[in-house]
Amino acid sequence: IATTATVILSLLISTLFAQELPMNLGDNNSFWFDTESLDLSDGDEVSNWNDDSESGNDAYQNSHQYRPEYSEDEDNTINNNAVVYFEGGNKMLNMSNSSDINTSQMDEKSMMIFFRTSDQINNTQVIYEEGGRTRGMNLYIDGKALYAGFWNLARDNGDDASFIPFTSVSVEVEKNTNYMVAVVMDAVNDEFRLYLNGMLVGTENGVGTLYSHSGNIGIGGVAGYTVTHEGEVKNKNFKGSIGEFLLFDSALTDEEVDALEDFLGPKWGFDHTGVLPVEMLEYSAQLENNSTTITWATATELNNDFFTIERSNDLENWTVIGTVYGAGNSNYRNDYEFVDYTAVNGTVYYRISQTDFDGTTEVFNPFSVNANNEMNGSEVHTSHLQSLVHLLFLLLLFKINTLLSLLPPLSSTSPLP
Repeated sequence: IATTATVILSLLISTLFAQELPMNLGDNNSFWFDTESLDLSDGDEVSNWNDDSESGNDAYQNSHQYRPEYSEDEDNTINNNAVVYFEGGNKMLNMSNSSDINTSQMDEKSMMIFFRTSDQINNTQVIYEEGGRTRGMNLYIDGKALYAGFWNLARDNGDDASFIPFTSVSVEVEKNTNYMVAVVMDAVNDEFRLYLNGMLVGTENGVGTLYSHSGNIGIGGVAGYTVTHEGEVKNKNFKGSIGEFLLFDSALTDEEVDALEDFLGPKWGFDHTGVLPVEMLEYSAQLENNSTTITWATATELNNDFFTIERSNDLENWTVIGTVYGAGNSNYRNDYEFVDYTAVNGTVYYRISQTDFDGTTEVFNPFSVNANNEMNGSEVHTSHLQSLVHLLFLLLLFKINTLLSLLPPLSSTSPLP
């Protein structure tokens, strides 16, 4: 009786203090996996991952040799939070068929996942899949890119329009990097959307109804077969970490994706409202004979499609003189160069703008070159951060020199104390 009472009390407490998703998204929550619900120690096998939603769609692995592990190793964790670590091979979790997920006809589905890549991102690695050869939806890595895929390769109910070839949205990813990803399948509005780290990185059209696609569901691997842009695959398991994973039987709007990112992101180190598409380190222009070489460097890039270079004689009327492709997503320095072969007479102004994959544009401050400049028209602009560090360094030197000036002069004949 005491044990039963303890269990009931525990359930009541967990119900009272359970997290509620914003904007009533819990009403359409098919599953919610969070490592906080795992009462495990570092290195323990994960045999069961309880669903924190009200749908009861738990993930499990009955075979000892195929179980992923609970990891607190700093090489695997996400923002210092414990994760479920999949080491590739045959490590994965399964889920049973469910009308919330795969055994009913659906026009809308969405997912959000927080995961970390490993040092291997060239080969095919399935992070999540439902369905099989004929119908399904998945999320996988291949060739240093993340893909969200959808297909309905059958003419259901004799309707030719129900046949949907494999459709995917992809974005480049880096090794050993944390990611916040959302995927939205919206057949009603004919959209298949992929979000990465708080930004919409791609949209595909031509999606339709996803009919019943029974067959076990895989997390961290393939439970049977799945389909990629290269065809059918199996035994292509994920090497990396998963911290939190949610699935919905509705198509999240942009506002709902934002709300969910605001709600869950900070825990995993993401604040999409503070994400900068490009962190510019410096940019400069150098006169060389009758041309001007424009160079710039970035520290990081997020969803960066391309740069636009403009020229002006008066800072009011600007002419586009060229574009340069960006690096997409990058966590390391990238250097760029563009040459303007128009001769410079007097002062000429340049400016660089950056455009995301979704069309959002950021314009950086203009800079100039002058044909009569003694420095041969060279002008370098550094980032605000670099300028601030330089200023603080100068202030520190000034303070040290001031303190030294207050000390009595040293003398070789001064008596010892």
